[in-house]
Amino acid sequence: MRHPTTIFLIAVALFCLAQIGSSNSDNLSEDEYDHFDVGSMDAKAWNSYAAQCFDLGYYYEALKSFNTSIVADPHYPDPWNNKGVLFAHLGDLPSAMASYDRALQIDPENSVVWSNRGLAFYMMGKNQDALDSFNRSIEFDSKNSKAWNNKGVVYARKKNLEEAQYCFSEAKEADLYCSEAWNNEGVLYAERGYLEQALDHLNNAVTLNPNLTEAWFNGGLLLRAMGDETKSKTAFDRAESLGYNQSGKNYIFASIRPEILEGSESQNSAGTPGFEALLALPAILLTRRMKEKRDNQNHILQSQRFCRSGHKI
Repeated sequence: MRHPTTIFLIAVALFCLAQIGSSNSDNLSEDEYDHFDVGSMDAKAWNSYAAQCFDLGYYYEALKSFNTSIVADPHYPDPWNNKGVLFAHLGDLPSAMASYDRALQIDPENSVVWSNRGLAFYMMGKNQDALDSFNRSIEFDSKNSKAWNNKGVVYARKKNLEEAQYCFSEAKEADLYCSEAWNNEGVLYAERGYLEQALDHLNNAVTLNPNLTEAWFNGGLLLRAMGDETKSKTAFDRAESLGYNQSGKNYIFASIRPEILEGSESQNSAGTPGFEALLALPAILLTRRMKEKRDNQNHILQSQRFCRSGHKI
């Protein structure tokens, strides 16, 4: 077991906060965006293009392109889901909900959409509706770690810590690298007074995701409770450097942002997506998901026992 005053190391690796983005080298530059060839693209290509616009912060162009994808294939659910993610990002939760519902009309067993819908309900303060959606998500994919984690956050907010613990454990069972679940389980340990176990979990969280602001903030609170103000300040400074400037005495649970979909097969497509249309997209756009998978596999090979390595508190 680690000594509770182990130094909080400053993280140097980058890890994506959501599946809609990747490293800067994988995104279109603004110059590439301005010269982007959008001719002869099918629904899938428009959807992928829109996702890249979203990555770059071109929200109006992303919305137009998601709509173009829908017009190209009204039976393709992904752009409806992705419009929902965009609306939720902009704070328009009713429009996000309407988009998720349209996606589910096309693909009622889509676990990702149900999970995104649950998160929107949670953000609206409708906890029971959120739980119902997360349960549907898990019904269709029992290994959806995002749904398990976010369901646990709802239970934690409802002070049902036993159910929350179960959900966070299931999230880690589904995806051992779910940093948010490690953070959240650490919070439960901290609130019960098991500070060293909490410290271990927060160490794991920042090892997996050095940019998880909630884990750094929680680490600051935990180290303060352990009487180490110096290391506590280091943790708070790290959280602030990542854009987290809230203050308070309460530990923070980490929910996982909604997920962009790229590549689902439409149920009643008029035909196979044109290969020429796909080639119209930059190769970097078509390969970024493959690169993410490869990087994840390399990370697994390098550290099967990540609890003993890397960034720690």
